[in-house]
Amino acid sequence: RPPTHHQQFAWSFEPEPTSDCMLVASVRHVCCRSSGFLQRSAGAQEIVSLLASTRTASYCTSDVPVRSWHCRRVLPPQLLSCKDPPPRSVLSGDDLERRRTDIHNVLLMANGTLPAELDDLWEEASFHICADGGANRLFDDNRLYDRDLVPKVVRGDMDSARAEVLEHFKAKGTSVIRDHCQNTTDLEKCFLSIDDHAQAIRFESSQMQVTAVGALGGNVTKELGNLHLLYRFAHYPLVLLSDRNVALLLLRGPNRLYFPDSIERAPLGCGLLPLGAPSRNICTSGLRWNLDKSDLAFGRFVSTSNEVISPVVDIVVEEPLVFMLDFD
Repeated sequence: RPPTHHQQFAWSFEPEPTSDCMLVASVRHVCCRSSGFLQRSAGAQEIVSLLASTRTASYCTSDVPVRSWHCRRVLPPQLLSCKDPPPRSVLSGDDLERRRTDIHNVLLMANGTLPAELDDLWEEASFHICADGGANRLFDDNRLYDRDLVPKVVRGDMDSARAEVLEHFKAKGTSVIRDHCQNTTDLEKCFLSIDDHAQAIRFESSQMQVTAVGALGGNVTKELGNLHLLYRFAHYPLVLLSDRNVALLLLRGPNRLYFPDSIERAPLGCGLLPLGAPSRNICTSGLRWNLDKSDLAFGRFVSTSNEVISPVVDIVVEEPLVFMLDFD
């Protein structure tokens, strides 16, 4: 599919440290298409590494694990080049396969524009679910790009899904679930199916990484409602992703985000948004304008138009806080 934006990105989540002093990065190889050939991104190669001493920082205590996010592709492919240093410590093949089974990827599609990297995201995920409006988007994209991606489930009140779309996916084996509850959005309804799927495969919610596409941009009211999902389903590692933004929730305590080393040559815009309630005593490192025990609150002070300038960003928060990346 022709890219609609020059940025390439994908995220993974590490639920908890594997020992008292080590965090192991996600090991699923991320691929990008270049000149018709499938090539592994240098960013992915770089992040497939053992990241040591994450508990030695002064704010880390033995009873508070570091919540770790890994940005495996976030820069233009031409910046992910041989100029980047080799991985510090690459896992063996057996370890790669073992770690690949620790996280179960879910792709959730809303009614917004689907990202250019949908094919790659689809291939990574093993469970695909559409809100009813998202089914329309997927159906139309399938026709536009001459492909046949079929979700496992379509769920919602079906007030926006077209009849031809539902019949098409039903014929291909999709389970269509009509949920008339008017106290939940279609995306919230989809999480009931994600819950059922997690129970069926005997995975904890912390092992179910959910990537929601088509949930950012467009209608501001719906976009704010989708950001609410980060809080509503904070027990899931949840990322909202579009061609222009990534949004995730930083939970109480230390959080660490990993980026390709190329970020030092091409800083990336970011923001820290205290949605719903003030966030106090925030400490950061790795940003252009770091915070030192700062308080963030709407009506007082929020950190927008900041920049990621380091491959490792540490953020310590006392209350949940939305972290956003900007690709403009």
